[in-house]
Amino acid sequence: MFCLSNQYFSFIIDRSQLDHKDDWLCDDHGSYRNQGSSVRVFTVSNGEGVDDFPLPRKVKQRPKLKTNQYLVMTTYWRHANYADFKRRSTEILNNDREPTKLRLLRYYFDGKEHGISPKKHGNQKKNRKFYRTALSTKEMIREKVKSAAGPIKIYDDTFEEKGGIGTVKSASEIPRNVRQVKYERAKVRQTNDKDKLATFLDKAQNESDYIRNVQ
Repeated sequence: MFCLSNQYFSFIIDRSQLDHKDDWLCDDHGSYRNQGSSVRVFTVSNGEGVDDFPLPRKVKQRPKLKTNQYLVMTTYWRHANYADFKRRSTEILNNDREPTKLRLLRYYFDGKEHGISPKKHGNQKKNRKFYRTALSTKEMIREKVKSAAGPIKIYDDTFEEKGGIGTVKSASEIPRNVRQVKYERAKVRQTNDKDKLATFLDKAQNESDYIRNVQ
């Protein structure tokens, strides 16, 4: 759902309908910097809010929530390339501190509206604009790199499964390039290497008949 006011562009997002519950974090504006958050406790009676107060920062001072009380947490973000372009994300948690499926997302300017483009990636030689990849796409790549398929095939298959060139709605839904696939595969190999080394050292320490000497 989308709503436009004089100051905000607001979206109500049902995270249960996303491929990953945190895919909402990615959009075609690029990256943002987390500027902190605030939390308030709301008491509800007959469907209406009757009281609210800020949640104490110290854990020992926080009250135990009643069944009709909710936490409303707002996180503040600033665009990595434009300090005056910001967004706020608001979520509601029940008395067990479990998040509900709906989230309010607001975009706004601190001054006059203007065009927005992603910040250029400082690690790339060509200094290309950086688009954050959706977590559902990253998870798909991480699962595929466990197979024997090559990086190019994994990239192509992921691209097509995410909609392909004809139906993709956002740059964040598709992998950035083949290098991203190679990077995820390298992380899997590093983890496997560490697991093998840990197993070897464990046997060296606890099974004297298995390994006679280790240098």
